[in-house]
Amino acid sequence: DALGSQFFVPANYPLLKQRTLPPGPWQWTDDTEMACSVLAVLAAHHRVDQDALARSFAEHHDFDRGYGPAVNRMLRLVRE
Repeated sequence: DALGSQFFVPANYPLLKQRTLPPGPWQWTDDTEMACSVLAVLAAHHRVDQDALARSFAEHHDFDRGYGPAVNRMLRLVRE
């Protein structure tokens, strides 16, 4: 996910075309952050507990990870 996100950074296009890794650090995106929440809830509850999952999404939400505007607002509301 962190590597894939580098394909959306215009300054990295020449490096990626040359198959050269861009300099780090690379930040993972909302996809990985949410997948970590799914794993944590499964480990804790042995099933997908919707309330626990929503709470985890909201608690781990990081505005700079690339969530869409509607998700940013929704997770802020859940957190509040």
